Amino acid sequence: MDNATQTTQSQIIAKLVALLDIKYIYQSDTGLAGSNQPLLIVVLSGSCSALTQKLSVMVAKICQEETAMLYRIFPLDYAEEQLIVDNLFFVYHCTWDKLIYQSPQAEPDRFQGYQIPQSTPNNLQTSFNKESQKLAGFLEGATFFMDKNQLSHAAYMLHQYIELWFRFAALITMGKARKSHRIKDLQTYIKDFAPDLGNLLDTEIEEEHSLLNLLDAAYITARYENHYHINSEQ
Repeated sequence: MDNATQTTQSQIIAKLVALLDIKYIYQSDTGLAGSNQPLLIVVLSGSCSALTQKLSVMVAKICQEETAMLYRIFPLDYAEEQLIVDNLFFVYHCTWDKLIYQSPQAEPDRFQGYQIPQSTPNNLQTSFNKESQKLAGFLEGATFFMDKNQLSHAAYMLHQYIELWFRFAALITMGKARKSHRIKDLQTYIKDFAPDLGNLLDTEIEEEHSLLNLLDAAYITARYENHYHINSEQ
């Protein structure tokens, strides 16, 4: 790390620490081929709730205007919980060699000296396989209902397949899934961290925008209403 980069890093840490009650800060990268951007992970002390809008704006200004880094912020209790269950995001990004700040008042916890245990890769593979098999059921359901010409049911199953894959992908690339059933929102949420997924459906193209709306409508009408129309070509 050159002197200029180190100075910038120190300035960012000082500003964040002055603004938030921080226990740890890690510097990592997205780990994705073709878009391996620097990434800052901030773990707050205690079980803080979501940042206020004012604080969020101030943090964004510090991280985005002064660097090209992406960033994620988590309360300690959530981060610890996810590390315990081998969430890939925390396993990959929160190893001790990536720590760049620790609160002087930090008490020992699961993050202290963390290195990836030997059992973790197998746990991650097992978890991924289990999730894949579960979600494959929705795609099989979509195919089944298409064969039966029950197209609204097929569209609902396809929506669930795509939605749940987006949410699982966000969990392991961003540390936390977004609570939304709108595919467009899920795409936007993950776009900076996984550009291929974030651009899966191009909303600037009218046909794809219409298909995206049909997907989202399939969930809403199947759950709360009883009128939904889609043809086999769509």
